[in-house]
Amino acid sequence: MSKDRKKSSTKKKVIIAVSIIAAVILILAVTAAALLNSRIFQGQQGSLSSEINTSQDIKEDVVNFLVCGIDDEEGRGLGERTDLIMYVTYDVKAGKVSILQIPRDTYVENTSTQKINAVFGRKENGGIQGLAGELNTLFALPVDHYATIKMDGFKDLVDAMGGIEMNVPFNIDWGDGLKLNKGLQRLDGTHAEIIVRHRGAEGSSDGDYALGDISRLQVQRLFMAALLEQVMNLSKTDLLGMVPTLLNYFSTDLTPVEMMGFMGKVNDLSMGDMTMYLLPGEGIPPHYSHYSVHLDATAALLNKAFRPYSDAVPAEDLKCIEKSNTSSALDNNQGNLGEIVGGDSGKSESSSSSSQSSGEAA
Repeated sequence: MSKDRKKSSTKKKVIIAVSIIAAVILILAVTAAALLNSRIFQGQQGSLSSEINTSQDIKEDVVNFLVCGIDDEEGRGLGERTDLIMYVTYDVKAGKVSILQIPRDTYVENTSTQKINAVFGRKENGGIQGLAGELNTLFALPVDHYATIKMDGFKDLVDAMGGIEMNVPFNIDWGDGLKLNKGLQRLDGTHAEIIVRHRGAEGSSDGDYALGDISRLQVQRLFMAALLEQVMNLSKTDLLGMVPTLLNYFSTDLTPVEMMGFMGKVNDLSMGDMTMYLLPGEGIPPHYSHYSVHLDATAALLNKAFRPYSDAVPAEDLKCIEKSNTSSALDNNQGNLGEIVGGDSGKSESSSSSSQSSGEAA
C-alpha cells in the first residue's frame, strides 16, 4: 500500500471495535467507574435534554444510548467529528441489546459537508447535545444517555486489554511491512487497527474483499465479537487496570449511581443477547461519498428492533432524506454477536451483493 493511499485513509476511522468498548459501557466502563469516585467519568456537556429522553411510562423497561467515536481533525480545519456513531437500545425488560451502526457519511442537509459526522462540530447546535437532537429529529428515536470515546485511543485501549485473540479469516497485507496471517492469533493495538480498516488492495481482484466495504463490515463484526467476548470475561481487577487509559479517552453523562443500577442487570447478558444492525441505505452515485437512507426499510427496522415498547413510526414521519434507492443489498444487514463468535460473520436477508455502498458506510 502506498504512503499516499495510507494517508488518504487515515481519517477513515470507522473503527467499529472502538464502539463496542463504548457500547458495552454497561460491562466495562460502568464497572470500572463504579469502583471509583463520582467525578471520574462525568461528561463535560451535562445531561441530555429531557425532551428527547425515553417517555416516562416505559423508562424502566428500556434505555437508549448514543455512542460516538470522536476524531479531531483540527489540523485539516475540520474540527471534531463523530466518525463513528452508534445508537444502542438496551431492552432491560427482555434482556436484549440492539446496536444500530449509522454510517458517518449519512446524508443530512444542515452541515457544511452534508454528512452526519459534521453535526458534532457545528458552531451552533453542535456537540453531543446537537447530535442527539439530530438523531431524535431524523429518526424519532429517544436518547437518554451518551458515551464518547476518542478515536485515537483505539490502539491504546486494545493494548491495555492485553490484545485481542481472534481467528483472522484472511491473509492481510497492509503495506510497509505490516502483515497479518490467516488463523488464530492475538492482535495488539496496531494489528487490531489493520483488521478493522483493511478493505483490500485498490484496483485488485482480491477475492477475500471482493465486495469492498461490505466485506470489511463482515471482518469487523468478527473482530467485534472477539473483542466483546474478551471484555465480558475481564475481572474487576482487569477493568480497574484499564481506568488510566479510559480516563484519557472516555466520557459519559452517567453517574456512578446510575452505573451501579445497570451493573447487576448486564451481568446476565450473553453474546447471543446482542445484535448489530446497519442503517438501511446505499452510497449515493456517482461518487458514493454520501450515504442515503432507505426510508421504508429504515422505518421497518427501527420499529422492529429499536422501539420495543413504543408505537411504530411510519416512514413518512421520519425526517431523514432518501436521496437514492437502487439496491437493497444493505437493507437487512445484521449480525447476532453470539452467532458471529460461532462462525457466522453476519446475516443479510437480501441475496444481492452490490458494492454500491459509501466509502465510509461500513
